[in-house]
Amino acid sequence: MPPLVSVIIPTYNRSRLLAEAIESTLAQTWKDLEIIVVDDGSTDDTREVVARHGGRVRYIFQPNSGRPALARNVGIRRAAGEYIAFLDSDDLVSREKIEMQVRFLKENRRVGMVVTDFSTFADGKTISRSFTSAGHPRFINWPKTRVGPHEHVLSEGVCDCLAMDNFIGTSSVVVRRNVFDSVGLFDESPEVRCSEDIDMWFRIVERFPLGYVDIPLHAYRIHSDNLSGMNEQVIRARIITRERFLKSPALSAKTRQELVARLGGMYFSLAYYQLNHGSERAARFNVWESLKRRPIQLAAYKLACMSFVPKRVRQPLRMAYRAVLNRRAEELASSVEA
Repeated sequence: MPPLVSVIIPTYNRSRLLAEAIESTLAQTWKDLEIIVVDDGSTDDTREVVARHGGRVRYIFQPNSGRPALARNVGIRRAAGEYIAFLDSDDLVSREKIEMQVRFLKENRRVGMVVTDFSTFADGKTISRSFTSAGHPRFINWPKTRVGPHEHVLSEGVCDCLAMDNFIGTSSVVVRRNVFDSVGLFDESPEVRCSEDIDMWFRIVERFPLGYVDIPLHAYRIHSDNLSGMNEQVIRARIITRERFLKSPALSAKTRQELVARLGGMYFSLAYYQLNHGSERAARFNVWESLKRRPIQLAAYKLACMSFVPKRVRQPLRMAYRAVLNRRAEELASSVEA
């Protein structure tokens, strides 16, 4: 009997997009599926949209938590499948996606998780046909063992690659169910919201080889609801997860050094955000954390000095500084033309 695949779709107030995601899953060439929609307290017609599909889709409602990790964990606990697939409720999957990934996992027993390339689109128009090749040269050039026309296995140094470059789209992932017995479930802590996915992928590739299919098998939809701004919560979540990565024995010394420098930049971004939002003391603390990791940063020293300047004075100073820079740029352009 073919193995059952559980497709977990967390959602919140996206009934129209959810309907498209469900239809694309029901159209899969692999038919041994259970689709589990975990509704995180929607107030729209999500329940009715799911009900139109009858018994083909299981519906689980929970009070709103605002945490996708919690919804995914609910789905994992209720899933009956040998394999677990994740699909964001605003994304779409190609018809052959799950079949290709299940075949990959059956033929490569040591692989714990298989991911794919994916495209991006907005308002019905393709933005990028290959997200991986468009923005992830580190991963594209990483050593891989080809095991099929489009299939690859990565064993050595995957943590080094992932720690510096999140090349995994959540909707591309299929995981063996028993992998969660080894690595645990998604971290539901509010402080890692926005980075709970890479935290999970890192834990998996620490312990299992990674499978990769080099053709786009899902489409990531870009829209106003999923454009995550660089706010304090996002930056903090990224810092917390990368600090965790540093503790992994799987990282090489070179990557560890690069990641420390990357963290220096993240702490600087956090300090900059805090200073602009009136949290001078917090900004001073985090600019110091930045300098401990990247001592040679002129901008960080300037930021530290600015944190002692009263807020009412900082804006005029910035405007004056920018005016000087613009004047110098104009003078330089004039001298070149002359």
